[in-house]
Amino acid sequence: MSRPRTTLLSLAVAAVAATAAAGDLRPVAATRVDLALPGLRSGMAISLAAREMLLDVSFPSGGAGRGDILILFDSSSGYYAWKFARLLASERTAMLAEDFRSHSKAYVASDRLVVFTAYAPMIFVRESAQRAPDLEAAEASALREATNILADIEAGRPRDLKISLSKLGPEFFAPALSAGPGLITLAGVSREDGKWELTVEGQWREKVTLNDRYEVTGMARMADKDR
Repeated sequence: MSRPRTTLLSLAVAAVAATAAAGDLRPVAATRVDLALPGLRSGMAISLAAREMLLDVSFPSGGAGRGDILILFDSSSGYYAWKFARLLASERTAMLAEDFRSHSKAYVASDRLVVFTAYAPMIFVRESAQRAPDLEAAEASALREATNILADIEAGRPRDLKISLSKLGPEFFAPALSAGPGLITLAGVSREDGKWELTVEGQWREKVTLNDRYEVTGMARMADKDR
């Protein structure tokens, strides 16, 4: 028995309203790019499959914009992770992959994929234990997950864990009397016995030790011979 037209119309209106309430992400035609990005596993360099694309964004509030998403995928374990950036109205170029190369390191552990990103005076950590059979499935899952948190993205609520390096003092990040915030480089990441060791390079090299919950348990200036 067919449903009355008014019922079908009500269901359609409800579906549109639900989509608007959740927001929506739509890949921009001809912007999808596949590439390889460096990663680490057990102290060895590996290559991660990656995909970056621009997205047209409809936010839950009704606002619209454009975004950039980068998906990392490790074919050996199936782990994937993604990062999303809102773009300014004047920006039309994807930039997360280049940003990753300059500021981030991805480490594939036995139970997760972790991305560490360095911006003075912070280290940002994003971990994922999600898996997918291939990059196509990882993209579909990443877009679905990003859509589910569009309200947080619109409000600027961060997803990354922040690790402050401010205890090292301003002289670590920039030369004395410098007016800028300074720069730091994440020179190395390793993991052993449930501990993470990050080598952070500013005006000198510092070894930062984290526990498995990414809490700082130690900092030590590295000798010049370790540079």
